[in-house]
Amino acid sequence: GILVKVSGPDFNIKSIVETQNAEGPVDPPDNVGWSWNSTHEFYVSTDVSGSDFSRMNWRGLIGIDDWEIRFTETGSEYYDWNTDEKWPDKAPFEVWNIGPGTPGDPSDDLRIQFAIIDDDGSGGYSAGDRIYPWEGEYYEPLPDVAEYSFPADFHIGRIIFNAGEPAAGTIVRFITNKPNASTDVFTFQTLKATVEADLVNLDDIRVVPNPYIVRNNWEPSRDYSRLAFTHLPDKCTIRIYSLSGDHLETLIHESDEFDGNENWDLMTKNNQKIAAGIYIYHVDSPYGEKIGKFAVVR
Repeated sequence: GILVKVSGPDFNIKSIVETQNAEGPVDPPDNVGWSWNSTHEFYVSTDVSGSDFSRMNWRGLIGIDDWEIRFTETGSEYYDWNTDEKWPDKAPFEVWNIGPGTPGDPSDDLRIQFAIIDDDGSGGYSAGDRIYPWEGEYYEPLPDVAEYSFPADFHIGRIIFNAGEPAAGTIVRFITNKPNASTDVFTFQTLKATVEADLVNLDDIRVVPNPYIVRNNWEPSRDYSRLAFTHLPDKCTIRIYSLSGDHLETLIHESDEFDGNENWDLMTKNNQKIAAGIYIYHVDSPYGEKIGKFAVVR
């Protein structure tokens, strides 16, 4: 038989890439997770040096949606994480939830609100400050005090742009793992089994039991007799003859399971039980022929 086990990734950030810079699309997208961007101006990290990006899943609610931070000339209103109050200026970017793996489909994109921790004490956002978005639709003007449900609205956070400010036109995408869902379908196929002719040994063919003795333990019942031709190739024809050369029966063996056995009920092609005696069998196959004999004792 076959046992199939399907496993999938945990909910987490898979990659962080720059898809566009000030000059236009970056193709292929450039990794910026702890790595300099295409113009060597910035990189993205979390709040712990050298850590993986699981810290961005800081509430364990990251899910399967992807996000983009888009740097623009107009920017966004934003909040102070510590006080929930709106800063008087604008941050130079927009934060978007772009849906679950659908970057080319703007119909499910949602611009969302965010707060920052002013880590350098500059009095507003600057490169190096931590960014915390939440799933609240963005509009202007935003209220003076942030409105959200904690922690349910917080799916991603602890985002830091290091070293410098990305230029307007830059887009950084945060791509999440996509764990298995009930709608996922896995298709696989196997190769059809084949026989290597060089490995087929017709000399291994046997008749079991031989001699065949009536009422032996091989009998499935008092009313039914059976012997077996074993170690057969996958396809062959077995012809059974009496010592005088009379053709008694023909058995066609075809086995997709490669079990190598073919049973015979000791009945002739005329539906008569064979008598005690010595019999000849002839196996004809694509791999050659085998002639042997067996005995029946009654």
